[in-house]
Amino acid sequence: MAHTTVRTPSTVGNFGPGFDATSLAIAWGGDTVRVTVADEDHITLEGAGAEQVPTAWADNCCSAAFTFLRDRHGVSDKHNLHITKGVHPGSGLGSSASSSAAGALAFAKLYPEVTVWTPEAVVEAATYGEARVAGAHGDDVAAAIMGGLSIVAKGRVGRVQPPASLHLAICVPRFSLETRLMREAVGKTVAVPDAVSNLANVAFLVDAMHRGDIDMIAHSLTDRIAAPGRKQHLPFHDDVVKAATDAGAIGCAISGSGPAMFTVTDDAKQAKVFAEAMADAVAEHGREAFPLACKAERTRVFDQILR
Repeated sequence: MAHTTVRTPSTVGNFGPGFDATSLAIAWGGDTVRVTVADEDHITLEGAGAEQVPTAWADNCCSAAFTFLRDRHGVSDKHNLHITKGVHPGSGLGSSASSSAAGALAFAKLYPEVTVWTPEAVVEAATYGEARVAGAHGDDVAAAIMGGLSIVAKGRVGRVQPPASLHLAICVPRFSLETRLMREAVGKTVAVPDAVSNLANVAFLVDAMHRGDIDMIAHSLTDRIAAPGRKQHLPFHDDVVKAATDAGAIGCAISGSGPAMFTVTDDAKQAKVFAEAMADAVAEHGREAFPLACKAERTRVFDQILR
């Protein structure tokens, strides 16, 4: 019986100033999907927050991405998808993106003969899948598919290799925020000074990634487009930023649409200190959070799976 298994990483969406345009894959969490040709379409789930994920084929983002490609390429087989969740939905670490990316990559791996696969084609399918739960923006699915720092815009997909010295400190509150709600929190218009600030920070961010300048990456995390509205749903936001900077961090930002928050450093031990300080700040607001220190996922995921 034909089958394949694919794992894709978790992500830090927006990565500071790059709202809907940039995301960083991280070497932690992620989703695994095992696909088997079957008599009928069926989904089974296990892992972190699996009970929150739809099992109906028409409602699941992983199966939506998979079916997008199956229909496009005229494959008549039916399939069973067994999804193992590595990160809770609504945590701000790309749960739906990882599932959608895994579904699209799994189809491409199972049916390599139907076309010449490109990152753009797989990202398109995964973006369609993620739209089922989080809107069609593409930054997170691109990072989950390609690894590293992704850059997306209207069908174009770019990738920047993060420096090996990049460490992330993340605090992950133990509650979920609906991505659609957090997208609605972002204003419909942007003041020119705020747009200029974010544009400059994205440019500095990409330059710093190329040069391996971790301090400049940290300086570039400031977001004046999405964060002002989203922080209203994160009562601990300002205290987490203060805790991180008091511990020695240069900058701090919301991961994806939250509630997770992150900063960066070039030192693994320092990353643990930052993450613990940030989690403690969340606890001061009566919310439990776990500290996470990890590295960027530098593997070229698409090439590893399909080449």
